[in-house]
Amino acid sequence: MADRVGIIDRSVSDRNDSSHIIMDTFFENHKDITFLKIDADGGETVVLESCKKMWESDISFKIALCTYHNNDDKKEFTELLKQYSFNISPSRGYMINYYDKKLEAPFLRAGLIRGHRPN
Repeated sequence: MADRVGIIDRSVSDRNDSSHIIMDTFFENHKDITFLKIDADGGETVVLESCKKMWESDISFKIALCTYHNNDDKKEFTELLKQYSFNISPSRGYMINYYDKKLEAPFLRAGLIRGHRPN
C-alpha cells in the first residue's frame, strides 16, 4: 500500500519553481493519479485552477474537497466539478471555520464534497 501514496515536498500553486508546482505539471508525469484529497486552508480555488488538464482528461477520478473555509465554496466547487462531469455528494456533517476573521452566516458549512467521475 505504501507504494500508492507519495509525499511531494512542494506546495500546489499557480507557478512552478523549487517549492511550488502546478498540478497539471505534476499530472503530466503521473497519469496514474485517480484520487485527490484537497484541504488547502482556503487555497482550494488555486489548487482546482491548477488541475484543468486533469479535469479535461478522460481518466476516472475521485475527489474529496474541503468546502468550509469560505462561504461559497460548496456552491462554487460543486458547479466547477459538475462542468467536468463529476457526480457530487456533500458530506452529512457541518463545520465552522472559527479562524475566519470575516466569518459571516451561514456559520455552519458543509465540511466537504465528494466527487466521482467515471470514465
